[in-house]
Amino acid sequence: MIYQNKICLLTFLNQHQHEIYHLHYVNLRCCQCPTGSSPHHITRVLHVDQLDILLDEHGQKLPCHCISSTRPYCCSLAKPSVTTKELDITLARCLLVNFSTICSPGSPIRHAVDVIVDYRNKSYGHAREAKMSASDFQNNVANVETAILSIAKVCNVETDMKQKLQDTKTRSLDQTLCIQYQNLLLQEMDQKAEIEENISVIKKQLEFMLSQIQSNQMHVDKQLQTHLQENISMFSDIRVTQENLKERVEVLVDREEDAKDEST
Repeated sequence: MIYQNKICLLTFLNQHQHEIYHLHYVNLRCCQCPTGSSPHHITRVLHVDQLDILLDEHGQKLPCHCISSTRPYCCSLAKPSVTTKELDITLARCLLVNFSTICSPGSPIRHAVDVIVDYRNKSYGHAREAKMSASDFQNNVANVETAILSIAKVCNVETDMKQKLQDTKTRSLDQTLCIQYQNLLLQEMDQKAEIEENISVIKKQLEFMLSQIQSNQMHVDKQLQTHLQENISMFSDIRVTQENLKERVEVLVDREEDAKDEST
């Protein structure tokens, strides 16, 4: 039931069918839109998969529907089989904050819904690590319980909700869930083992490559050193040759000068 007016979910969705439609189709006009009306929203709020949970595209249409219209979900009524169990917390919050009078900005219910969504996102939906300290867990549970019970109080189901929360804490896990969790853990362990094996292989490859690089570097250094010594020796020989040539030239100059003196 949707409180305060105590209407069922199906009636609630049909009452807001037009607005729900335009939470996804923000720029398209439907049969219910007045001529010349502007877009209902700046950005898309609902994904088409979420819209499909709520509206029956191939089912009954509103009386105002134009038969020639081919737009998906245009004037589509809510699915007769839809229940609150099919609404995840994101979709439920979307409906509450957009269409429920008891979930207006600043209201206790709105605060409680935001708290639940925030913890869902931080601790589960967008969690960076699949672990939590015991103190953080107890603190999160207490805050979420407070938020849930504040909503239950407005809906006059506080006693029933307290019992459900207590049962959730004490009951044994469902066998199907246990098997599912076990398979997930085993899958994660296999993936971890595979990653560790890949890391080991990559480490060995890197060590071999490093060894090859070091060996090649030593060979290059040795060749450079040999070439350097050879060049030094060659330059030394050239220098000696230059000095010998210089001495010979000086001798030849001296002889030429002596010959000139004798001739005079």
